[in-house]
Amino acid sequence: MVGGNPLHDKYGFRNWDSSKVSGAPFAEYIKTGSLGRFLGFLACLIQASFTIAGPDYVAMAAGESEYPRRNMPSAFKSVFYRLTTFFVLGSLCIGIIVPYNDPDLLRALSDARPGAGSSPYVIAMEHLHIRVLPHIVNALVLTAVFSAGNSYVSNNSAVVLQWFVNLVTASQLLNYAIISFTYIRFHKALKIQGISRDTLPFKSAWQPFCGYYALVGTLTMAFVGGYTVFLPGRWDVPSFLFSYAMIGICPVLFVFWKVLHKTQWRTLASITFFDKERKDVDEYESAYAGRA
Repeated sequence: MVGGNPLHDKYGFRNWDSSKVSGAPFAEYIKTGSLGRFLGFLACLIQASFTIAGPDYVAMAAGESEYPRRNMPSAFKSVFYRLTTFFVLGSLCIGIIVPYNDPDLLRALSDARPGAGSSPYVIAMEHLHIRVLPHIVNALVLTAVFSAGNSYVSNNSAVVLQWFVNLVTASQLLNYAIISFTYIRFHKALKIQGISRDTLPFKSAWQPFCGYYALVGTLTMAFVGGYTVFLPGRWDVPSFLFSYAMIGICPVLFVFWKVLHKTQWRTLASITFFDKERKDVDEYESAYAGRA
């Protein structure tokens, strides 16, 4: 930004200046004017929703963790901060270095270039005449591609990839919506049964506000994820199905499970908090502490 590159180009926030980059800093999408800029922001938000997946998988390691009540909160915090830093700062850096209408970027996306060819990081390095790093990035991406058994991405496969992204994004958004709803009921059950959250091994801040915020946010994004198919001239059956199929499948699976196993919907006063499992953890941690 201040000239510390091979070209000694002090570009600063040039790509955010509308007098130098047409349409910056909020590009129009589908429509023009304020609505077009909002739709442009919404398109980025929808694409970014894919990155919501991941932090919840840390819970899978709880059964293998030493002192899970001590270690798991630290693990969750670490993953959250790392992913937030990587995605937020990474997006900020790319937005500063590469304009949204960069010809090389648009050409790479329209041609569905394989590997790192469409990466804005590589494009930024090439623009700044950084000779070595682009090859390193390409080598890393090619290694990942070969390990996945897929060394070529065509226009058709790029479309299929987008369908897959839409499906996974909708699934993960619903997953977090269910997690949020479960936590809200958990929070209410604790309150009704007179159990203080201070007795828990870990408690998060700003609850239950964050639970409601996550519930509303994830459900909203799940329903607007494929909104473009409802615009005039943009109807596409596969895109609609991959964007909204899970919204229909999820409640069907829930009802099917309730009917098949004849499980009851518990009231807040009758919810139990895994007393047996908690005792198992108590015994495990006591035994492990005795060996340590």
